[in-house]
Amino acid sequence: MHLTALQEVLQQTSEPHLGWEWLGWIFTVAAAGLGALIGSYLRKKGENLATREDIGKITREVEGIKAENAAKLQALDLQNQQILQQQTRKHQLELAALDKRLAAHQEAYALWDRLRRSILLRDPEKRKRIVSECQDWWLSHCLFLTDEAREAFRRALDDAEKLPDYIEARDQVKQRESWQTIEQVGKAIVEGVERTFLGEQETR
Repeated sequence: MHLTALQEVLQQTSEPHLGWEWLGWIFTVAAAGLGALIGSYLRKKGENLATREDIGKITREVEGIKAENAAKLQALDLQNQQILQQQTRKHQLELAALDKRLAAHQEAYALWDRLRRSILLRDPEKRKRIVSECQDWWLSHCLFLTDEAREAFRRALDDAEKLPDYIEARDQVKQRESWQTIEQVGKAIVEGVERTFLGEQETR
């Protein structure tokens, strides 16, 4: 009896229409799994491609920023170099001007001392030569003197020219005033040097 029932079941499952149903079901399940697998693969592939594109875009942006910053730094460095060169040239010109002013004050002091000694010796010819020499020098170098030293030197030359007339006229007042004017030149020159050069050194 059991053998007969088993044969019936086998006969039913072996019928053609039931076999195709099983195969269809298996194929559907396999196709769905394969579709899910392919879909997952394609999504992953797309994500990887998008990630690479994003990385490439970010990389290009970073490189662009680097290039822009490098250009800015280069321009800033060039600007700083130009400013430094301008400051260096200006400093060199200032030093040259200071050297020239110092030399002018030193020469003015030496000429003033010769002029003063010639007056003390009461040598009209020598005084006349020195006055002429001082006048020529003043015309060529007066701009390098301080305002006070330049004006004091000019007044001293005027009084040195007039002094012989005052002596001849025995005008003691004018003689004394002219002498005081001449004596003030040395003080004006020394003070000009102190303000110009010692003050400059203190500032630095």
